[in-house]
Amino acid sequence: MTEVLLFHHAMGQTAGFHAFAAELRRAGHLVHTPDLFGGRTFASIEDGMAHVEQLGFGAFIEAGTRAAEDLPAELVYAGFSLGVLPAQKLAQTRPGALGAVLCYSGRPALLRRFQPAQPRPGGSRPAHRPGARLPRRSLSRLRLI
Repeated sequence: MTEVLLFHHAMGQTAGFHAFAAELRRAGHLVHTPDLFGGRTFASIEDGMAHVEQLGFGAFIEAGTRAAEDLPAELVYAGFSLGVLPAQKLAQTRPGALGAVLCYSGRPALLRRFQPAQPRPGGSRPAHRPGARLPRRSLSRLRLI
């Protein structure tokens, strides 16, 4: 069993978001789903993003950080789209983090900000970079944590 902190996307905690969390639970994982919008959901990504712009992206990320405060350190942080922001920050900065699942997004600027890139021997490139596309056959082999 893995303990997961799962962050929602710009439309809030929709039925699809809850279905994904339920699937993880059925697989035996303990899943925490903090509502960073205080119960609000939005009919479109644009409406949700307008709400976040009013709150401020920093405030959204900090709400996600606060959601982790009373949880154990050994978590996998996961987020969909906008929810990647707090998930990535926590995975990179919170001691004890087990990993991250960043769906639909990744923030290279956060990678540089929270964990500066180290020179790689011989100038080699990482096998996968944020924003790069995985071959379709790789996606069929991905398994839930």
